Amino acid sequence: MKCPECGRTVEPHVTHCPNCGQELPQRESGRSVLRRILVMTVCWILALAVFALGVYKLYYWIDAYRFDRKYTRGAYAPSVTETTLDDGRAAHAIAFYGNDGDKVFLEELNQVIEVSGGVARIEIADSDWFGSDIENMESADVHIASMLIYQNGDKRRLPEIDFTVEAPESPIEVISPAQEDIAVNTSIYSLEVQVVPGSKVNVNGKDVTDIVDRSGLLSVNVNVFPIGDNVYSIVVDTANHKEARKDVVIYRQKMEIAVEIDNTVPTSTNSSTVTVTGKVDLGATISVDTDYVEGSISQDPVTGAYAFVAKMTTIGTNPIRFRAVQDGKADSVLTINVDYLPSLNEYANLAWAMDYKALCSMFEEWQGQPFVCKGKAIDVYEENGVQYIIMDVGPEGTEQLLVLENYSKLDTPQIGQTYTAYADVNGRYMYKANYHPLLKIRYMYEGIVN
Repeated sequence: MKCPECGRTVEPHVTHCPNCGQELPQRESGRSVLRRILVMTVCWILALAVFALGVYKLYYWIDAYRFDRKYTRGAYAPSVTETTLDDGRAAHAIAFYGNDGDKVFLEELNQVIEVSGGVARIEIADSDWFGSDIENMESADVHIASMLIYQNGDKRRLPEIDFTVEAPESPIEVISPAQEDIAVNTSIYSLEVQVVPGSKVNVNGKDVTDIVDRSGLLSVNVNVFPIGDNVYSIVVDTANHKEARKDVVIYRQKMEIAVEIDNTVPTSTNSSTVTVTGKVDLGATISVDTDYVEGSISQDPVTGAYAFVAKMTTIGTNPIRFRAVQDGKADSVLTINVDYLPSLNEYANLAWAMDYKALCSMFEEWQGQPFVCKGKAIDVYEENGVQYIIMDVGPEGTEQLLVLENYSKLDTPQIGQTYTAYADVNGRYMYKANYHPLLKIRYMYEGIVN
């Protein structure tokens, strides 16, 4: 070993240089070196372990973050929507998204649903979140915990779903009458209401639950008096629902002379005549204002039954107006509308061949006259619930357009296809800034019918 100060070579065991007295550095023993190497190795192992643990935790933290994000606001985020079940109950639908074959376990419901077509969907009635004391509740806060079960058996907890459900009212659907306010001329009306099977139903204070069928349909005959508005209150109580009420108003004209029409009188016919029957106060006489078969009026002086045969003079709606007359009392006037459509053979015999030029100028005078319309459908659209077909009936190279209201049974005409339509004149109609003849189709067939 050399002295770092003077450079003189000295013995390895000497602690100070004999030449200059400088303290000499001492070599570590083999044991000390081994100890130092061991300590450094342990420190490195610990450092690597801490680093590996950090990487491991960071990986799973990132994975959990990505999973949570994907299932809370990403592509797989469950959706909650309001819906109505087949029996009329209000409900919420929850849709989970994932890979086909995966499953979702709903803890609150203890139910498993499978992902198919990329979605697992379940509908839960709102009433399922309430008990019998629902009348004092306004809403319920719903908490859904769920677990995603992969095809290989692995499980992951999904983010929790929270939403609020309003306390549901007992479902009521009035089938007949279809409109909220209707006018009738009969003393009896068949009221039809759809409720949830098992519901309690009350009509104008009378319990009618025993006549509700297994499907929840109630059909009950109610009296309709000639007093103007007749109000019928329907009260329904369904389990785990709030009691609900709906009022139905049926109008029957106030009359000094009571007169009614049998509910067997048709509202549509293929015949050129319709027999009208009913009852009238004894002592009153029936008089018909619209066209009818002479000598067809009859009355029974004992029962008050009457009958007469009305003529159908217009294709489409025919108003039939008649009155009950009695000395000292105001006439009771009734009007009913009957839709008249002759059979195809009768209608075709009445139809004229197309004269487009004359039709364009004579559409008012020819109102209601049937025509045979043969041509190609160049446009089809719907407006205010009515389907319109634009048909070109002109010869090759000449455009002659008709606007046709489709009241036939053919409800899917194709643009570019040729058709034969039997239709009656109904005025004119503007199509693309120009007026064209307007007709109502009664019968329509694909292709050109000779």
